[in-house]
Amino acid sequence: PRRRKATGNTPQLEHTRRKRLFPNHISLEELYMGMDGSSNMLGKGNHNDCCDGCPLMRQLPRDILAEKIAPFLPAKSLQAFRCTSVYFHQTLEAVVPGLNLRLYRHQITSLDWMRQRETKAITEAECFGNNNNYHGVPDRDLHRSVTAGQSTLLRTRSGNWQCRVSQITGIEMVDNQTDPVANRTVARGGLLADEPGLGKTITVLSLVLQTMGLTTKETDQNSQSRSGSPSEEDIFRAYWKESVPKDFRREDLLSLTNRLSRKNKSQVYVPFSSVRIGIKDDSYVAQFDHYERDMRDEINASFPEDSVEQREIRDALQQQFNEMIQSYKSKQIHSASRSYAKVTSHPNSAVASLYEAHERRKFLDSLISSHGTLLVVPSVLLDHWRDQIKAHVNFAYMTKKEPLIFEFTASKGADASLQTAIDHVVRDKTHWPCVFLDRAPSKPLPPAKFLASFQIVITSNSRFMYEWKNGSFQDELRRMSEESPGEDNVEFAYFNSLDRSDSACPLLKIHWLRLVVDEGHSMGRTQQNSSVQFASWISAERRWCMTGTPTKLNGASAINEVLSLMRFLQHDFFTSRCEGDTHWKKYVVKLWKEGNLSGFHRLRSLLRVLMKRHTKLDIVELPAPLFGCKSVPMTPAEVETYNCIVTAVHSNLVLTSLKEDAKQDSLLHVSNRRFAGEALANMRRVCVGFSRVIPTLSDKNWQETLELAKEYKLSEDATTAVKEFVYRAENGKQSDCQCCGLSLSVLLITPCCASLICTDCVNHDVRKEHGTEVLDCMFCSKLFLVDRFQRFQPGFKFDWLDNLKNDAMAKGGAVSPSPRAPPPTNSPTLGPVPPQAVVGPLIRPPQERQRTNKPGDGHECIYDQYSVDGKCTLCFVEHDGCNLLHTGRCRICHRGTVDCPEEESKSSYLVTRLLQLAKRQQSASARPLKVIVFSQYRKALNLVGDRLLGRFGNGCVSEYWGKYRTQELRKFRHSNECFCMLLGNDGSEGLDLSFVTHIFFLEEIWDRARADQAVARAWRMGATGRVEVETIVAQNTVEETMQEYEAQQHRTDKSAAEISSSKEYQVAKTHALLKSLQYITEFQSFRKTSSRASPLNEPPFRLADINENWKRSIPNMNDDYKERTNKKRRVAFCN
Repeated sequence: PRRRKATGNTPQLEHTRRKRLFPNHISLEELYMGMDGSSNMLGKGNHNDCCDGCPLMRQLPRDILAEKIAPFLPAKSLQAFRCTSVYFHQTLEAVVPGLNLRLYRHQITSLDWMRQRETKAITEAECFGNNNNYHGVPDRDLHRSVTAGQSTLLRTRSGNWQCRVSQITGIEMVDNQTDPVANRTVARGGLLADEPGLGKTITVLSLVLQTMGLTTKETDQNSQSRSGSPSEEDIFRAYWKESVPKDFRREDLLSLTNRLSRKNKSQVYVPFSSVRIGIKDDSYVAQFDHYERDMRDEINASFPEDSVEQREIRDALQQQFNEMIQSYKSKQIHSASRSYAKVTSHPNSAVASLYEAHERRKFLDSLISSHGTLLVVPSVLLDHWRDQIKAHVNFAYMTKKEPLIFEFTASKGADASLQTAIDHVVRDKTHWPCVFLDRAPSKPLPPAKFLASFQIVITSNSRFMYEWKNGSFQDELRRMSEESPGEDNVEFAYFNSLDRSDSACPLLKIHWLRLVVDEGHSMGRTQQNSSVQFASWISAERRWCMTGTPTKLNGASAINEVLSLMRFLQHDFFTSRCEGDTHWKKYVVKLWKEGNLSGFHRLRSLLRVLMKRHTKLDIVELPAPLFGCKSVPMTPAEVETYNCIVTAVHSNLVLTSLKEDAKQDSLLHVSNRRFAGEALANMRRVCVGFSRVIPTLSDKNWQETLELAKEYKLSEDATTAVKEFVYRAENGKQSDCQCCGLSLSVLLITPCCASLICTDCVNHDVRKEHGTEVLDCMFCSKLFLVDRFQRFQPGFKFDWLDNLKNDAMAKGGAVSPSPRAPPPTNSPTLGPVPPQAVVGPLIRPPQERQRTNKPGDGHECIYDQYSVDGKCTLCFVEHDGCNLLHTGRCRICHRGTVDCPEEESKSSYLVTRLLQLAKRQQSASARPLKVIVFSQYRKALNLVGDRLLGRFGNGCVSEYWGKYRTQELRKFRHSNECFCMLLGNDGSEGLDLSFVTHIFFLEEIWDRARADQAVARAWRMGATGRVEVETIVAQNTVEETMQEYEAQQHRTDKSAAEISSSKEYQVAKTHALLKSLQYITEFQSFRKTSSRASPLNEPPFRLADINENWKRSIPNMNDDYKERTNKKRRVAFCN
């Protein structure tokens, strides 16, 4: 700007110098100088005043400061910069050095909370009083929160007076910092429980990057904490007060006094009169150090410094007294170590607490210090963590050396690559150890010192389970100390060789900075679990659990899982010390089981301190998915199988309901909950449509059925009808109910006239005749005993037939005939099947081919245009990469498309739906089509996958399971042709598939948490659009009933008092579903009369030539099923 300056009568323009917003150049030293004086303004609320000491930095825009300057600072310098003022703390809270992403608001909140939780280990003494520094704590009462309501803070309205009262004893609690028992610590870590897909992985990586450079080595602050750790002198004093009886104390003091008075080395008698009087008066019973002080004063008073000889006698007595005291204390400490070796046996003992802390300090001194973070993840998520680190972390911000990301595998040459990596890090020092990825859980790990040099070490739960058998490092130290009892400090070869004996795992010999467990709900299991126990052996300053899976609501078991998580986090307030376990059982578990809201509030106050959780509904940037449901009508073949299983379940429920003494055999009985669950699983298995069911009858049951027919004096025609029914059932054919005409594979047989009836037509009007239950037959009007009706049922068992192995059965073809009777005389004779014409590739007469090359030898595969199997004519390897989506024939291997059989309803619908989506994606400029097909049943995925591969080719479909899951995931993620991936239970957690556009569930998922996990693979941070979720359910089946129950459960607000146990609710839900089963009758024609008739549309045949001595093996669906009595066997359901 210019301004006018008057000189005489002529105004002149004067150029003024404007202050530059950005300097021409600025060095790092000048940057730190600009922060001088800002530390004096800490604690003031005015942000403008906070930055008066650094006007240069204050003038920089926030984005320049946060994106152009702060990310280039080391982690420690950035933390120091952030702590200079409130303004810089708020501006730089989201700055993560080396992270190539911009954090969302919920991730910034979680990161700030995690940094606060890791600041220091909070003791119980620091939890007393008003805790204004800990935000988010209810009523600013930290002690009440971390103890789940063990105490209550009472204070006046003015706040001038307050006191803390224990809810266990009812007396006032005093802040006693010197009490080693009461001085418990809060977990230095917590639970990061954001919903799946909200970026917990990035949040944890941000925490690691922001704290890069911290270590577990002794710093000034740690040295102060070490000086406060208990010494052997503290252990002796506590043992003297607590465990040595008063009479023994007096005797020991007199013995020490007499020894020094009469048997000293100087042969000089010293009476110690004042000390003896104090012993008799019990002046030294409570304070042993007072006895030492008075004894030394008595020695000094008895030998004044008048001559050299007296000084020598005094010094000799002082030395002898010190030796006696040291020997006495050593014996007492040794007794204390044997009596209080386990703190669990003496939970409220000060000696046990001090001894445990002392041994813990000695054990930590024997470990290797580290600045690394140990990540424990499921095996399927190793690639996920590696990809996230490589994609979003730039280690060039932290080092000038070459970053080393080492993958530890069991392949050939792995030892050579390991030795090369050690040379790069230790000898040459050309590489900076960043990430160590453990891919060989059964292979011995490298030396502990090499592992401790990495910033991040990623291992799996499989490693924990494998190394658990080698024991803990404490056990190894104990064994070595027993072998060399004279040595206090045993040196360990941490870096001598790559070989390792059966010693403790190297992971246990490192003092880690941080331990993070992905899918951390696994740590909520009992201590008997090997991986949980191994995790408790690991030494780490901070402990974290990452999990997006909520704990299942199953009453006290869920609360115990929370308790196990608290133990893993080393939260000391619910152990046996100070009756913490009693408080948990009485005031949390018991109240929760009773439905008392106070139990809920106590647990919530605890989790509000140790847990952080965000839901997707709180994230505005994340679009919600579109949910839909499609009811697909079942085909006649699937209906036949479904009705067969319904008959089996109904038979059990009906037959056991006719007599009171048969209730224990019902699927609804509490003792048969496992069989009820298996029956429901079989129903859902049929709804998916990947198998058929054929009734079979064992030789024993067949002979018993014939003997019962003779015993009940059935006519020859009635016996023949029973034989015809069994023959038809075993050959996959149906018989008609002689009451309603419903065609089923299995029916009930009346013991009076051998009539066939379905379960819906059974007469339930049971009455007693001469003390026994009887029923009226609706066909012959005779009375028959209910007991005979139950025993006369043949007792079928059921064989599952896979559609892939029995395509003829899936298409309604014939099965192998039953050997109980010859086929009907007028049935067509089976002859050779003429070859079918194949549409697509040309067919050449079959000829034998020989392999001339081996797979992978470098040859170029050649495919025959006349072949339909898509295999190379040289190596016989099937072509991988066929794309049949838009063409009916592969251009490379000449393979043609195979249409999905119409008898498979869900597979046919899915293929049609995918074709529609592919066609719509071509016409519209939308996101690339990426589809997930999810099912809980592997066989269902195998069937649907086979149909999809036949129609679209293996270049368009990937299967995420087995040892090739990594290659299949890479193909689905990066290939433009691959648009569909089959996903099972092993892929429902941890995968980042934010690019997916559609998800199809092949069945209604029983566990809603599992369904949410599957949807979260695509509904997560990074998604550029909505994901469409569609559930395919079988029409008029139990799947629709399950949907109705789920909808009703969501509409009804149930509290903990209404559902005392989730197991009980699940059992009641299973029973309700079994009782609601109904036949599917869409393809049936019913009779109007109940007269007996022969089977429809089947020619009659004779059973005169039956071979009674045939033998064959019939596979059982449930091999562990135990045979019951004849009566119970007829009634019980065998799945």
